[in-house]
Amino acid sequence: MKRYPLGLRSWVFWVLAGFVGVAISQIPVVGIPIALVGLAAVGFWYGVTVKPERDRRFADYAPVPVTGEERMMFDRLEVVGESHYITAISRAVALSGRELDAVLAWEPRNPHSNGGTAIRVDLLVGGDRITCGHIPSGISSDVLPFVRDAAGRGKLPVIEATVFGGTATKQNYGVLLGTGPRKPARGR
Repeated sequence: MKRYPLGLRSWVFWVLAGFVGVAISQIPVVGIPIALVGLAAVGFWYGVTVKPERDRRFADYAPVPVTGEERMMFDRLEVVGESHYITAISRAVALSGRELDAVLAWEPRNPHSNGGTAIRVDLLVGGDRITCGHIPSGISSDVLPFVRDAAGRGKLPVIEATVFGGTATKQNYGVLLGTGPRKPARGR
């Protein structure tokens, strides 16, 4: 991800940099070297990359270093907020299919949670974690003690995930966690 000063769009930034360079180059004798050095500095600044945050805005709860994973056994937990992560879910399905593992990550500083109980759901795709939504706030307080306990022992809380949708008849994606009994689809 590139960063620009003042949060400018890339094309606006480069147009302004060009105008400033032309204006400075009009100063006799000293202007051209200053303009070249300035444009080189701008080019360096533009080239600096920022490490991606893996689609995360809030810090995870991690009191000790992660030393392994622990399987969570819950029946049919629904994930909410998938509509905000359609592109990410589509990428995960394309890379790893519809049967995946997911990591449950407690976000104690998430301002959208009731009482700091937000639990983010990240799909595991290779070595990457791709955010697909959150546990609903009504049941996150029931799941939180298990997630917090596993994280306190240095274990990554992992659960099975099934992605559905993303077809011509159901374009949005949905994610279901756990291995509980599933209702048969209509028409079968």
